[in-house]
Amino acid sequence: RHSDGQSLECTLRATLPPGYPFLAPMELYRGDVEVMSPGNLGREASKIVSRAAHVKVSEMHSKAQQNEAVEYLAGLVEWVQ
Repeated sequence: RHSDGQSLECTLRATLPPGYPFLAPMELYRGDVEVMSPGNLGREASKIVSRAAHVKVSEMHSKAQQNEAVEYLAGLVEWVQ
């Protein structure tokens, strides 16, 4: 949220690995997630938010049962909102 309480427009970019949704969009599996908000977040702030998105994916991955399809993208969209 912006300091005046307004929502910030942002872009969630995900590179999905082969085997998605059984494999998380993590670098380990040749996937990635990035959150950007041109004009609202600077480069360093975007890196910080993207790193937090990586942590969120890792948390979802660690809670998943083996061979369970996980709604990584839906979870990330909900987290960003």
